[in-house]
Amino acid sequence: MVLRNKTKSCKPDKGGYITQGYIRRSVDGVKVLEHRMVWEDNFGLIPEGKCIHHKDSNKLNNKLENLELVTPKEHSRYHRKFDYEVVKKLREEGNTLQKIADIIGTKSTGTVHMILEAQK
Repeated sequence: MVLRNKTKSCKPDKGGYITQGYIRRSVDGVKVLEHRMVWEDNFGLIPEGKCIHHKDSNKLNNKLENLELVTPKEHSRYHRKFDYEVVKKLREEGNTLQKIADIIGTKSTGTVHMILEAQK
């Protein structure tokens, strides 16, 4: 197994088994993100400035065919579109901004408002 290189473009590892929706594994006493470990076991170190994207947006689906190497800009674009579609649907169902924030895993209703406004 190749231990991950740390890049500024992706979230740092905070330890734990499932944190922020990601599966983390302990390898030789080091906590690693499972999706990064799967990628690196198959393709080597993740290049500086690249991220691993879950194609189906399910952070628990770490099958190789569900992972994609992308730039931070591409990664952000994927999630912005996904977040908008999810947030729009939740809002149409009558959910409050706070309830939507809880569902999508953010602490801020401002983030939900920003996602909705960015698409107008």
